[in-house]
Amino acid sequence: MKNKVLIVNFVLLVLTICQSCSSYHATTSWADVDTINIDKSLHADSILFSTYFKAPKVIPLETKKECLIQNVRSLEIFKDNIYILDDKVNKLFVFDKNGNFKRSISEQGRGRGEYLELADFSIDRKNEVIYLLDEAADNVLKFDLKDYEYLSTIKTERNGYRTYSMLTIGNRAFLNRTSVTEEEKYELKEIDLHSGKQIGKLLNSNEYNNGWNFPLRLPFSNFYSKNSHPKYVGLFSNVIMNVTDDGVCPAYVVESDDFVKENDIRHILRNVDKNMEGLDFSTIYFQHKIHQISRLVEFSKYLCFQYLQGDDRKYLVYDNEFKKAQISSFFFNDYVCDQNNIPMDLCYSDKKGVVSLLQTSYIPYFIEHVIKKGKLKTGLEHYASLMRLKANSNPVLFYLEYK
Repeated sequence: MKNKVLIVNFVLLVLTICQSCSSYHATTSWADVDTINIDKSLHADSILFSTYFKAPKVIPLETKKECLIQNVRSLEIFKDNIYILDDKVNKLFVFDKNGNFKRSISEQGRGRGEYLELADFSIDRKNEVIYLLDEAADNVLKFDLKDYEYLSTIKTERNGYRTYSMLTIGNRAFLNRTSVTEEEKYELKEIDLHSGKQIGKLLNSNEYNNGWNFPLRLPFSNFYSKNSHPKYVGLFSNVIMNVTDDGVCPAYVVESDDFVKENDIRHILRNVDKNMEGLDFSTIYFQHKIHQISRLVEFSKYLCFQYLQGDDRKYLVYDNEFKKAQISSFFFNDYVCDQNNIPMDLCYSDKKGVVSLLQTSYIPYFIEHVIKKGKLKTGLEHYASLMRLKANSNPVLFYLEYK
């Protein structure tokens, strides 16, 4: 009986979500959705990079005064250039394929082509332009990628509270939308990039995200696989969405008896005011509730993402061919060293491989627990450069081609 109720609820949820994008002529139906059941998945002690990838190309990003990186918010690779947005220093940096610094794009200010607060960016590969999201001014800035010339500013309408993630497809932009006091709560607003006008409201938060629409920024963008098969997932949603020319529709449903429910979110929001005072996740941590699907990448025939169970980080790799998932608390870059607890998260994927990132904040731990303890594997490309890392060095990228 319980399984029948779950199936009925699942179908109703997916149909509701599909109806929300039916005006965009979406082609994905609930029958196309893969279900990933966490409770029935194989739980392993660890998952190794070497199982899926070849030995990495190591890319130590050049460390110079004009390109010191504190936090990688978004990363894309296009035509042998690496684009990195640092939301702490408020800059978009460009490095070549070997990690040499080339330039930054625009700068903070109120002048022509300048921004106040960068939140995200998106590359139109067909037309070779890049769009920068200025969340403070509600602007989208457009630059030519051939010469980095400023082209135009698209002024979007203020709607909701904060917007900090963006994906562009053709002449449209999808922006995440958050609210504090607004009665109308939905996840995405669709913007016409010619006029800046809002032309769509997508994903009712009560139906899609267990009622959550509060402004809380994840470590990376809420949009994933931007350059291949774009995805979106909400903070407390178990439905991973496809984002296409036709709008949004479900791609995967993640199931577990432990996934957060609407009542859990209501409990969290009960005492929160518009200044985010009183925000407390201790209940879902204590009860080991599953939430926050993030850092999603697609490679070869696999889907990989992280989620939290309570406050414990979990990694899940799903085989799209055999419809099986493997889960572990550890996803090791075993090409670099033997088992360690230093995150080297996957943050980008394309047709050839993925990028694993050693963030600036973890470099001191990497020096202390890998380099100084003699655990760094000597056969690794750029071994000497890694041995010379300093606590204030820029991040290191590991580009791993698929096996």
